[in-house]
Amino acid sequence: MASDVEGIQIPSAYHVEELLGSDVTTATLRAVDARDGQTVALRVPRVADAAVYERLRREAVIAASVEHRYVARLLRYDDDGRPCLALEELAATLTPGGRELSEMVAIVGKVAAALDYLHGEGVMHVSLAAPDIGLAPDGSPRLLNLGCAYLAANPDEFYWLQASAETIAPELLCGRLPTPASDVYSLGLLVYTLLAGANPFAAYPPQERLRANVRGNVVPLML
Repeated sequence: MASDVEGIQIPSAYHVEELLGSDVTTATLRAVDARDGQTVALRVPRVADAAVYERLRREAVIAASVEHRYVARLLRYDDDGRPCLALEELAATLTPGGRELSEMVAIVGKVAAALDYLHGEGVMHVSLAAPDIGLAPDGSPRLLNLGCAYLAANPDEFYWLQASAETIAPELLCGRLPTPASDVYSLGLLVYTLLAGANPFAAYPPQERLRANVRGNVVPLML
């Protein structure tokens, strides 16, 4: 392993070109696989944590079991104790702002199509937010971060509710199990965020945002 980007350990088989996005536990990087020269989106852990490793392993299993144009395709999985997923090439991850309305509508429509497919397969994404959407070189979206998904076929299986209180459906905050409607709610929050440049609960103090979500106290969107 080599530590190449912001202290993140990268498998030696990959040459990192760019950090595409990250959260506190994982990072997505643009890299070239030295074994075949293919450019990939590399998903790696940022921290040495068994729960994070297990989530990435779970992400690999779920990604390998589904196939949709707008769900990031798994190309290779490596695990020498620290799991690493090589996904199809991405140019960036989604960020609010800087896009025409027509472009945002097209992106959201394709994300909705991917979610509809996953729901038909019994998979609820659960943690949908802008960083969980990659953008292919042609600008079309790819769903990422399936390691937190809830599987209807395994209702007793533990899943990670990793998303913040501002990006998930209120029933999940109240302890209920995810349904397709939970992802649709998160998609609505994503639409708001893309249009407004901020989450609908961002105006509230951090300690009040969970309560605002549960109560539906959304700041009106003015276009």
